[in-house]
Amino acid sequence: MKLLIQKLFLRFVRGRFWNRLLFPLLALIHFPWKKTIVKPYHIQRLRNGDMFFGNSPSMFSYLTWGDYTHVGIYDSKEDVIHEMTPLGMEHTTVDDFMSRNCEVALARCPQFNPQYVESILERVRSKKDAAYDKEFSFKEDSFYCSELIYLCDWQRRIKCSTQDLLGLGWPYISPQGLLNAANVVVLREYKYRRPKA
Repeated sequence: MKLLIQKLFLRFVRGRFWNRLLFPLLALIHFPWKKTIVKPYHIQRLRNGDMFFGNSPSMFSYLTWGDYTHVGIYDSKEDVIHEMTPLGMEHTTVDDFMSRNCEVALARCPQFNPQYVESILERVRSKKDAAYDKEFSFKEDSFYCSELIYLCDWQRRIKCSTQDLLGLGWPYISPQGLLNAANVVVLREYKYRRPKA
């Protein structure tokens, strides 16, 4: 059912003028989760280029295939997670990322050496003024979260598939697709409960 909703929604909004208004509004819809801080023990183990996958129960969770609906890449130089959202490129602290998602997976690509990670992060930083890709198609001037990481991995060391799983007629990479890639290893998963009302 979720797959059918995704397929219909993406076909309907592709190329429509009102998606300029819809996506920013959907980005503002979220559910408050208990503020959770990652223990310093785990923070010390973070490496440049680690990927944070998140799942929050928002409207976007129905538009994205898989258990994880969002992804960002960790930058130790700036101590932030770079992520592409419908509001554009954002630079989020680890605590903020963890607190707004009910599920978080921390993953790493062992094929990323420090020099290559720095080249990926330079590419990510250079996209700071890029727009959000509302059509979910590979473009050079706009990106969605997983597309940003996929395209900045210019040597394709992650080894993920861009197979059209939704039947949209164009290549697509979801956060779950990145997480399931051949060269991505999940280091830790965090699951939180919704706070009681």
